Amino acid sequence: MTFDLRDYQIETINQIVSSMKAGHHSIMVQQPPRTGKTVIMAEIAKRTTDNGNRIMFIVHRKEIVDQAKHTLRHKA
Repeated sequence: MTFDLRDYQIETINQIVSSMKAGHHSIMVQQPPRTGKTVIMAEIAKRTTDNGNRIMFIVHRKEIVDQAKHTLRHKA
């Protein structure tokens, strides 16, 4: 199962990539609830690991860990 990204999610990913290319290393994404931030993160993680790189995902709530695990499993 894969997720179809919405236009605003693709735009967010493109802005993150542009920011990284501009040399920024600490990027924060802030969006309203239920806009797919975990899906955005999963897409970035997939692109990163597809290129042979590794990621570290750190959160402060168990619920977010569970949500991220579910999303990452279904994004692959």
